Amino acid sequence: MKIVIHAGMHKTGTTSIQKTFHALAREQEVYTWAPGPEPSHNVLFVLGFVDEHELEDYYLFRYQGIRLPRLLQIKKERLARLDAAVAANTRPLFLFSCEALRGHFASGARRFADYCRAKTDDVEVLIYVRPPASFAVSMFQEALKVAPDARYLELIHVAQYRRRFEPVLACFGRSRVRFKLYDRGRLKGGDAALDFAAEIGVPLAAGQVIRRNESLRLETVALLHAFKSQLPPRRPTPYRLWQNDKFVAALCALGKTKLRFTPKLMARVVERQRDDIRWMERKLGASLDEDIDGKADGQADMNSAPIETMEELLSIADKQTEAVEELAAVTAPAGASQRRRLLYALTALHDRDNRAVGASPPTFYTG
Repeated sequence: MKIVIHAGMHKTGTTSIQKTFHALAREQEVYTWAPGPEPSHNVLFVLGFVDEHELEDYYLFRYQGIRLPRLLQIKKERLARLDAAVAANTRPLFLFSCEALRGHFASGARRFADYCRAKTDDVEVLIYVRPPASFAVSMFQEALKVAPDARYLELIHVAQYRRRFEPVLACFGRSRVRFKLYDRGRLKGGDAALDFAAEIGVPLAAGQVIRRNESLRLETVALLHAFKSQLPPRRPTPYRLWQNDKFVAALCALGKTKLRFTPKLMARVVERQRDDIRWMERKLGASLDEDIDGKADGQADMNSAPIETMEELLSIADKQTEAVEELAAVTAPAGASQRRRLLYALTALHDRDNRAVGASPPTFYTG
């Protein structure tokens, strides 16, 4: 048996890979997808291998208020299920996918590496690496998308390649970790799931790919920023991840314009991590240089509007006021300013999908 670990990085088609391979695991004779209710194995990795004092702080557990005694009980159950699945496996490949396997959880990476080596001598970690400027754009919109309380986000998100991957290299060994550039022009079929399948020798047709977690458009990002930065934090409930996803899905109906940063801001992204980029390029064996002039696949993207400040996002959000009012089917009290009207409508849209009091919250809901 060979264990293959898909370790991200974030914003490289990880959700599509996880959804696709999780769905097809029972049909394939080649691989076994590690067990768990979620297509991602982040929860399994964190529960099973990360230091116990860090468990309650993991965002999925923290948002749902799951306390340590219950987490330890679930940890025991999950590890027992994993052990049974590995012991019973008769297929050539046993696959994990967990972008949480990175430097932030160095202790967990060590334990996970030891666990895998105890099961087989054949372990490989495959990591797709996204260039810094496009990563910053994608990570900014993702942070607004997934975090219910994203009030004080920075516009620039740096990739922190060395901090992410050096502990993984140390735990698994350089010979067992393989990096690949995330560039749609170089991926098989321009798709991460198809490329991952080709890399590990699993048959997969384009029609079998489940595409998820597509990028948000500029208008949606602007409205999320307005809602999460201009209003007080929402009252914590077990449903806030579920409710946040419903809210984002509704706002996606208003998105038409590609989100991108100005060349000036993109250049700042790259300059802030010059040494880190060079470190990653040496490990990758390829350049991370990319176009920072707002083009896509060599062609000018005509339906895009580059931004450089948070204030620009608020201005874009204000222009969507009437559209949000129509979507939420509400109108603010007479005399309200445009910003007040916008926030009133966004609040109504967010709260209309609130679940009934007393319903059971989803367990480890991941969206």
